[in-house]
Amino acid sequence: MDVQATKEAWLYKFEGFMRNELGANYFQASGGIEYSFYGIFDTSGDLGIIAEYIWDDRGENFANPFANDAFAGMRWALNDEASTTLLGGGILDLDTSALSLSLEAERRLGNDYFVSVEARFFTNVPQSDPLFSYTDDDFLQLRVARYF
Repeated sequence: MDVQATKEAWLYKFEGFMRNELGANYFQASGGIEYSFYGIFDTSGDLGIIAEYIWDDRGENFANPFANDAFAGMRWALNDEASTTLLGGGILDLDTSALSLSLEAERRLGNDYFVSVEARFFTNVPQSDPLFSYTDDDFLQLRVARYF
């Protein structure tokens, strides 16, 4: 089930499902809020503050490392002709204190090109955490694409 509601500058989201798999029932859900500041700094840009909670009643496992986690971040949209956006935030595992940080930025360059930057960093991930195998997989990626 997906539910989304918008009231003025607030956005409320919920996604959840119950499933029977291999004879076992389980429930997964995530919910969050976003508050947008429109025309920030007297510009056409908008700044959104985001908070979400992620739950899986099976607990952490290799297939789903996000069983009791919280996300906080910001989304900045310049609302310019180049469609410039920036999204950054972090997911904190509330059981192990593992932290995953992310940053995404993108914009068009002229009529034919699109550039994006994506970064992911993992920190404070204990060996017992399903994300431990990503501990040394921090990355920064720059992508330039030409559309014709």
